[in-house]
Amino acid sequence: MLPERYAPSRQNHELKRGLWVTKEISDVLTDKLVPAEFKNAEPLALSDAQIVRDNFSFGWLVTVSRQKPGKSAVIKQMHGADEVWTFCLRKISPGWRIIGRFLEQDCFVGVRIVPRSRIGMDGTKLFIECATEMDVKFAGLPCVRSDNLSHYLTGQYNDLDKDN
Repeated sequence: MLPERYAPSRQNHELKRGLWVTKEISDVLTDKLVPAEFKNAEPLALSDAQIVRDNFSFGWLVTVSRQKPGKSAVIKQMHGADEVWTFCLRKISPGWRIIGRFLEQDCFVGVRIVPRSRIGMDGTKLFIECATEMDVKFAGLPCVRSDNLSHYLTGQYNDLDKDN
């Protein structure tokens, strides 16, 4: 099943970026589906997911990291798999990660949502699975590949890897 656009909560702003997710991810983020590993988690609707989605979609400030572990970026490039990124939702315990790729500038496609703890256990394997899944689902559509963040994002973003 192809991803659907995860629409911002506010309709009175111009969309500058696109966040596309699978139906499963959309259902989790709107509390229509609670995966077993999240049965004791707080609901996500109208919380961190909405803030991250709106900030990203409207081109507002998001934090990004490609290199440095331990950085609290909203969008992080993961190592060990080809062009795999995560959207980090931290405010609701236990912490969620939407895993996917940028298929073009300002267009992120998420294919999995997992608890943060799962990335610590089998992150590289999970990232490779997601990269393979995206290669199959989007055969013929290359993902963004660049050393320059402006090829991934326009609008406001803070590159946490830059030395201040």
